[in-house]
Amino acid sequence: MNKQKIIEELQAGNQEGLTFIYQRYAGEFIGFVSKKYRIDRDQARDFYIESIIEFRRNVVNGKLLELKSSLKTYLFTIGRNQILNYLRDNKLTYVEEMKDNLNHSDTSHQIVMEKEERMKAVQIIFQQLPENCYKLLKLFYFDHMNTKQIQIQMNYQNEQTVRTRKYKCSQKLKQLFVEQNVMDY
Repeated sequence: MNKQKIIEELQAGNQEGLTFIYQRYAGEFIGFVSKKYRIDRDQARDFYIESIIEFRRNVVNGKLLELKSSLKTYLFTIGRNQILNYLRDNKLTYVEEMKDNLNHSDTSHQIVMEKEERMKAVQIIFQQLPENCYKLLKLFYFDHMNTKQIQIQMNYQNEQTVRTRKYKCSQKLKQLFVEQNVMDY
């Protein structure tokens, strides 16, 4: 079933395309986001279902009449945005999740030690960033400021400059992680 056929079927009230979509991309989506965003498979499945529901809602409400990208790309983008919003809204970060994991009594001593070492390495690498990158990423990820707030706080020319700098700083951070073998990307 092609993407345009699925859209037409949904517009006509036929829901069979949703089953096709679920079965077609579920495994790949769940595997990808559970690894990339460090969420459990049940949460990943919930986000996938929400992505399908959002896709259907966009079709039925007339917001989506034709897909310019692949159906997979569209669904994965919806899912990624939902996950990022969830993480931001719930102030969940990798660091906070690690702290929570350290508090579980069923973790072995060795695992706890490895996580503590990784946490220290993350903090050290984060501090190796240039001062302006460190401050920008801290404001965005830890202080949860939006681009407008960061623009004002750091006296940038506009929000696009903030987004560009954030991207470049994130790339620097990622490069440091890779170079020092702290995380797999």
